[in-house]
Amino acid sequence: PPSPPPPSPGKVVAAPIPVINAGASFVEGPFQALNAMDGNMGSRWASNGDPNTPNGWLSMSLKGHYAVSKLIINWEGAYPNKYRVQVRTSGSCEWIDATPTIDSDGGLDEVDMKGVIASELRVQGVQYATPWGMSIFEIQALGSLSVGYQIPASCPATIKFVKQTTALA
Repeated sequence: PPSPPPPSPGKVVAAPIPVINAGASFVEGPFQALNAMDGNMGSRWASNGDPNTPNGWLSMSLKGHYAVSKLIINWEGAYPNKYRVQVRTSGSCEWIDATPTIDSDGGLDEVDMKGVIASELRVQGVQYATPWGMSIFEIQALGSLSVGYQIPASCPATIKFVKQTTALA
């Protein structure tokens, strides 16, 4: 059979974006951040369930700078009914809101990221739907590699992950 035609110029080809690192504001027991990016629906990441701190987050460092078209989140029973997606872009150590606050009813969320350029993504809780905080079975970003962006040389010491591994190289 003939090969499919190449994409037209300017069209974003959505493919899974490789993740090289993960972090979280809180981690409950064995439910580490990378569990949400391991391709295994039997594992998950979980934050603490303190309803007084509904601002838990999960972040993912991408293997380069990408034009992100979609973020797919498969929530466990503990989910936020309000959250936002934030990004870090080249030359900045600050998180920037890439979406307005998103209303969720748990289950599967597909977030339109509109081709935002990012080297890191973060799901930031705003309001928990349950007393158990947030928990994600799997999260995946789709998009295409972007070229010509510089990664910041270093970020202030105040921007750190609570838990960090580099197992997904």
